[in-house]
Amino acid sequence: MKKISIYLIILLVLTVNLSSLQVKGPLLILGAGDEDEDNSKLPSNYKIHDIFRVSDAQVVGDTIFVLERTSSLLFSFNMKGELLGKKGGIGGGWTDFYEPSSIEVVGQNLWIVDTNNVRIQEYNGLEYKKTIRIPKVPSPRSLAVSGECVLVARTSFAAPIAVFDKKGNYKFPISFKSRYISKDETGLFHIGTLVTLPGNRILMGFKFYPIIAIIEPDLKTIHEYDMSAYYSLPKPISKNGVTYPNGHTSSAFAAGPGNTILIAACEKKDPKFHRVIQISTETGKKIGEWDTGIKFLRMHYNRAKNLLTVVNQEFEVMIYEIH
Repeated sequence: MKKISIYLIILLVLTVNLSSLQVKGPLLILGAGDEDEDNSKLPSNYKIHDIFRVSDAQVVGDTIFVLERTSSLLFSFNMKGELLGKKGGIGGGWTDFYEPSSIEVVGQNLWIVDTNNVRIQEYNGLEYKKTIRIPKVPSPRSLAVSGECVLVARTSFAAPIAVFDKKGNYKFPISFKSRYISKDETGLFHIGTLVTLPGNRILMGFKFYPIIAIIEPDLKTIHEYDMSAYYSLPKPISKNGVTYPNGHTSSAFAAGPGNTILIAACEKKDPKFHRVIQISTETGKKIGEWDTGIKFLRMHYNRAKNLLTVVNQEFEVMIYEIH
């Protein structure tokens, strides 16, 4: 499906009110445009920039920060979609990145998971602050913060979460191999995203199985919730008598308004697209949902501004107002 037709459909309805979830937008779209079509037909809130493969994006204050994986650059934009600056580039120097994966906001600073350099880069805006090396986590992908502890996850089946202090000193692992291994030991749960929740709690989202887990501040107490009633699950595949998951159940998770979390899961009517499910962190039950008509790769909720920042399947950044 072409980008222009997608956005014409999206813009037909700017406000959605489903149960307790209220969504307005997209207010702004940042992307590279469409080389196959006339970009003049794109909606007026679509701003074209040299961002071709966005890995993550976050709103901090009145600034949108965008992490571009191919160029390994960190971009900043104002809320009108105008470029303010950029920093980084491919390399291993102090201000370089090498295929960075994600951004976490810690206070007013950005903590960037610099995947292939195996480190965390701290920035204040576009100003480099420090480097935290994490050699015990090859190919880190996601991080979250609980008090003075930093939790880092890698892209690997059954790999433990590594816990560090904020200086990068390794403390201990949180292993889920026995907890999340399938009964026949043929398939392991794959940690997709770590999300910082209010009250120093951590959300763990899984890519291949319909389960979420919330880690309490003691980093020992874990609440598991089965989301299979809310997901449209892809059919598993069998190979050599062994059954494996077939495709992601979800790839985007975020804190939500109040005591809720947001999960982008496959729509039941069309698994190519996502619906956002709003889940209570107290009960694990659904309290709202939103059929998006697109696929979300990453999303973050800015509680101060009630903004949801989304990276979609075209590696573009979309900003929504959400309550």
